[in-house]
Amino acid sequence: MVKGVRVIRNIEEWINQYKDQLEGTYQHLHSIAEVSWQEIETTKFLCKELDKIGIPFVTFEDHPGLVASWKGDIDGPTVAIRADIDALWQNVDGVWKANHSCGHDGHATMVLYTVKMLKDIGFQPKGTLKVIFQPAEETGKGAKALIEKGVVKDVDYMIGLHVRPIQELILKQASPAIYHGATMVLKGKVKGIQAHAARPHLGINVLDSIAAIINAINSIKMDPAIPSSAKVTMVQTNGKNINIIPDEAVFGIDLRAQTNEAMEVLLDQIKKAVYASGGFNGAEVEL
Repeated sequence: MVKGVRVIRNIEEWINQYKDQLEGTYQHLHSIAEVSWQEIETTKFLCKELDKIGIPFVTFEDHPGLVASWKGDIDGPTVAIRADIDALWQNVDGVWKANHSCGHDGHATMVLYTVKMLKDIGFQPKGTLKVIFQPAEETGKGAKALIEKGVVKDVDYMIGLHVRPIQELILKQASPAIYHGATMVLKGKVKGIQAHAARPHLGINVLDSIAAIINAINSIKMDPAIPSSAKVTMVQTNGKNINIIPDEAVFGIDLRAQTNEAMEVLLDQIKKAVYASGGFNGAEVEL
């Protein structure tokens, strides 16, 4: 117990000593934000920092991200700590840019400085400590890519974390476990017939279809005892003239549900709603 208290005190002292440096690293990662699969500079920076610490790592030829392995002198389990490193593409003060609004700059900073701190206070793993900086979390495909490369095949325990919105946890408060639900993204396409706006009867306006799809999705009723949501989050056409009826549009739908079972029900309702509403005017709908 005395030893444990001493270790905690050492950690607190280390954090206070390196607080400004830690915050500087966070700000730097925030300033070089990169979207999924483009985290080149972020990966380079993390490689440079791990070089300073003296922990070997590997990168990948076909995508960004890296994995470091710190092996102890004693045989034991492999414990992984993981952070995502990609940002979102957003309008920030009138400028479209990569932006770390989901806190991945904070995640990467925390994991990096966890390793720095453990090194500095004389920690030695009993087994292997694996450090994973994962790309493309926002697409849902980054984790799959690392799994396919066998990155977690030897991992016995994995530790991860995520910053939370204030509706869930107040500042400086942490929870040992928040149980996440299911998520799914759908992309659809609507095809109509182009026409001049002066002759709408000669065309099929895909924006009418999109409006119907949005209304249909917003009208879906799910069991209120199980949290879930569905919303159209993206609509795009290639049209640049206001006086032309567009003949093609793509749209995106974000789905969330507390359970896989609820997600299956929601997905079934979404499909019915999209096809029934989107084709009311004769347009073709793909999902």
